[in-house]
Amino acid sequence: MSRQARGAPPRRAALVPVIFFALGCGGGGPTAEQLRAKAADPAGAAADRERAALALADKGAEGKEALKTLLKSATEPGVKAAAVSGLAALDAWDSVPLLLDAMDDPAEAVRARAGAAVAKFVGKDFGFKASAPPDERRAVLAVVRAEYAKMAKSPPPRYQKSPSP
Repeated sequence: MSRQARGAPPRRAALVPVIFFALGCGGGGPTAEQLRAKAADPAGAAADRERAALALADKGAEGKEALKTLLKSATEPGVKAAAVSGLAALDAWDSVPLLLDAMDDPAEAVRARAGAAVAKFVGKDFGFKASAPPDERRAVLAVVRAEYAKMAKSPPPRYQKSPSP
């Protein structure tokens, strides 16, 4: 009689799919909507919410839209900062207006990541310091907004949409 038949615990190989499924790794993992919901769940642990927000960057266009929604609606600085990082990782030029708003967020971590992301998109360091007093930050932000307004009319080539065939 085999060991399995005598009531022994199942083999490790049989547990691997169960573990992957429990972690959301099986079947393609969680959807963008599931990750957005997890990141937005106020009952969830902060670290889990931030990880869910960061994981949205792996979901392409759906993840980008979920990150934009999350950046607009989240209240926790860590989740908002993760959303900013995700948008930057996705190279989401169309999110720059949201990132400009995030540069004036109450949380320094959000402002810092947003400032770095905008500098990446615009291709210029404006000397934005997230820790600077509000008046200084807003003066630099006004210059950044003006520069973006010029660029938005004719985005850098890598952000221009190619014509449909």
